Amino acid sequence: MRSTLLIIAGILLLVVGVVYWKYYVAGEKILSPEELAQQALSAASAEEKEAAAVKLSQTGQPGIEEMRQVYQQSDVAEVRAACVKGLGVLRDYDSMDVFFKSLEDESALVRGRAGVAMIRMLGRDYRFRANGSPAERAQSIAGMKKAWEEMEPDLELIKERMQSNGKQNQEGE
Repeated sequence: MRSTLLIIAGILLLVVGVVYWKYYVAGEKILSPEELAQQALSAASAEEKEAAAVKLSQTGQPGIEEMRQVYQQSDVAEVRAACVKGLGVLRDYDSMDVFFKSLEDESALVRGRAGVAMIRMLGRDYRFRANGSPAERAQSIAGMKKAWEEMEPDLELIKERMQSNGKQNQEGE
């Protein structure tokens, strides 16, 4: 009876050890935004580049500069789209040039992500459709540019309001 209990205890200890090793010791290394940016630009395959860009887009504020850099340098549409989405989620008004450039990207995926970001940033739907005709897209972009020109002088006030709203939301949780 005692030997059976010792065997069961040994097996349980082995299982716990394996689980600990898998999730805590040999687990996935957390990469910095700089390392993720490097992977997004130089990984062996487009899928690996996209995976790194998605992780980069989830780093939040610390990864903003790297998202802009990767967007500018990548030739993979899915990578550019991930960066645009990440910057849009953060409502990074300092990246408006990236958003406007993305609205005219060759990839409908990138254009679509930029269109969603612009709705969030400008607070209005300008009926931009990533798959619309170039003339329709140009008309929507013109409306967005006009709205941005009107908003830009108040940018610091907008950012302050966003920060205070963010702090209030954090305090309420």
